[in-house]
Amino acid sequence: MVNIQPFKAIRPKADLVDQVASLPYDVMNRKEAEELVQDNPYSYLRIDRSEVDLPEVTDVYAKEVYQKAAETLGDFLEKGWLQKESREKFYIYELTFQGRTQTGLVVAASVNDYEENRIKKHEFTRYDKEIDRINHMDAADATTSPIFLTYRDEQAIDKLVDTWKEQHEPIYDFESYYETTHRVWVIEEDAVNEKIQELLFAKDHLTQMLADKDTCTDNYENEKQEYQKTIQQLITERDVL
Repeated sequence: MVNIQPFKAIRPKADLVDQVASLPYDVMNRKEAEELVQDNPYSYLRIDRSEVDLPEVTDVYAKEVYQKAAETLGDFLEKGWLQKESREKFYIYELTFQGRTQTGLVVAASVNDYEENRIKKHEFTRYDKEIDRINHMDAADATTSPIFLTYRDEQAIDKLVDTWKEQHEPIYDFESYYETTHRVWVIEEDAVNEKIQELLFAKDHLTQMLADKDTCTDNYENEKQEYQKTIQQLITERDVL
């Protein structure tokens, strides 16, 4: 049984979301990241690739880079560009690219489920990259990049998600890089969150889709025993194929 929980998200103000949104940190080099943040003080890359605001000679794995990430995250929160939820919730995230839509749930998952192989890793990653993300999360005191997981189709979960989308307006609905449309809903009702948690708990395993940043959870548990959860995006298998 997998341990899936709602969580208190840190998320952008609605009127800034398209400026905060950024590409994943690991699909670009440093120069490309610097170009992407030019003239955009709100870019999340200033947290996820915080070396963009440090001298060019700074090693990307230097302690100053992780300290800068924590400083910038605090600055974004202080200015109100990012805001923290007051209570734990699940989120629905829908992404549409070139006419194809993927819908997922954004959740918190137990690091221990990686150790116990209830979340199955599909590839190995480089130790130095894992430690980089450990240091980044440690300094920021937050899961700064999600893990992508998939699970077997579950009609009951689909119905809950579809019904919520039909009956509620998204908190975000915007177009970002490569003409990709992003829509997000917050599941505000405790009863719906509890039912989703119950249905996901019944799963005997989940499968990690992308390991580019997150087999580091194994090392992260060893390094920081007090951290027990990481943020994951769950996508049903039919949206993966």
